[in-house]
Amino acid sequence: MKGRGIVVASAAAVAWLAFGGQAHAVPSFVRITGLTCNQCHVQFTPNPDFTWTGKKFRWNGMRTPWVQERIEAGEEGAITGRRLSLNFVNFFSMGFEQHILEQSKGRAAPGAPEPQKSPLAGSGIGNLSTFYSGPISDHIGVWNEIYFSAAGAESDNPFRYVAWDELDLKFVWNPGGNIVGASIHTEPLPTTFAFQFNSGAPTQAWGGGTAQAHAPHMGINAYGFWKDRLLTVVGVETGGNNNDWQGINPITGATETQMNFWLMGAYAFKHQDSGELWYNGWVKFGNDDVPMITSTAVNRADRSFSYSSNVRGISGVGGFSPDRTGDGVGDPYLSSQVDHLVRSQHNLEYGFIDRGKWSARTSVGVSYNRERYTDGAKLAINGVGWTTRWNYDRTWEWQLGVTKRVKWDYTDSTGVVHKIPNDMTLNFRFHRRLAMNFVLFLVYSKDQTFALAQNWSNGYSWEIGTDYYF
Repeated sequence: MKGRGIVVASAAAVAWLAFGGQAHAVPSFVRITGLTCNQCHVQFTPNPDFTWTGKKFRWNGMRTPWVQERIEAGEEGAITGRRLSLNFVNFFSMGFEQHILEQSKGRAAPGAPEPQKSPLAGSGIGNLSTFYSGPISDHIGVWNEIYFSAAGAESDNPFRYVAWDELDLKFVWNPGGNIVGASIHTEPLPTTFAFQFNSGAPTQAWGGGTAQAHAPHMGINAYGFWKDRLLTVVGVETGGNNNDWQGINPITGATETQMNFWLMGAYAFKHQDSGELWYNGWVKFGNDDVPMITSTAVNRADRSFSYSSNVRGISGVGGFSPDRTGDGVGDPYLSSQVDHLVRSQHNLEYGFIDRGKWSARTSVGVSYNRERYTDGAKLAINGVGWTTRWNYDRTWEWQLGVTKRVKWDYTDSTGVVHKIPNDMTLNFRFHRRLAMNFVLFLVYSKDQTFALAQNWSNGYSWEIGTDYYF
């Protein structure tokens, strides 16, 4: 069986790499603007690496008024004086991700036997995403993405969860050639402002999630991009697993304000598609988010969210009862047990496009994270990360990411500090782009189990699949 699996994987890889072709269907923004996909980002999967043009396009609210047709209700000012702005075509697009071949090996506790590799598998199903995005009027633009996710799927119900995963509704003006705006968003702020390709330094911008299925979030921000150099953003958001601006303190029983605040900034030392050099960083602070030591999952039966500790042993130490919800079972920390949190990431990003046939983007960064819980326990995580992506002829691409938590301490409610050992994590991606909107990919990543004072052996997983849009 082992030999047969290798033969199957090798034959599939050779056939895919040999395949080539042209595609005439392109995503909605290409139809809207008349630009190519490559003018806004070199690669669109797994996270777009936005070019200078792509960043400004998003900050401008996905608007290009010069290609709009205006349909007016009579003369200007007649009836309501409002105009309906339409593009040459509609804004609708769809995306598909498919898992063709995949395999993994588990992790083992110290002294335990090494786990066996899983059988070679392939469901052919990843997720289906739908987009309705683009300019709405002269000063309004929107990005919408709705996922049909296979998170927690069963064979007779492959799309187990439907999630309105991404909304970015922007209101934008351009005084003096600058960009000034505000947006309502359900994405992390770095994603909303086109910096989702970053160093990967360990942090948690948005609390908890399973693939595209994550607990509710909503944020409001105001921003400006000044003199084609400086981006400034301030924002506020509801909690990580609720839509409330208020909550009940589990210790005092009092109703109190529960929300998080954002500060974000970026500065372009070089600001052309042919060469970009950015500092970008953000700080998030507040008292209402899914803790960084808690994982989120989607229940198969009723599609509700469930939570568990992602560090073994935490629910059983300290003076505070591990039964935090009173049901007789040891429970993870939830957002209602967060007294205060600070999370941040700072990145230096460099990229260039089409130097000969090469394009590249790389980012290095650090993170600083602190959480304090209502039982007096605390969490401290400092980390570093580096992600680099190289592209040859816009058709062959390699991405490597390396991260490390250089400090990871959990201080329980009695004041005892527990170290959480961890190894450097690594992930690798290879892409073969057969058309502007079609990618074959190979992904490899290391997996870790985290435990108080224990360093488990690492596992791994790999996958071959496709990602394409129209």
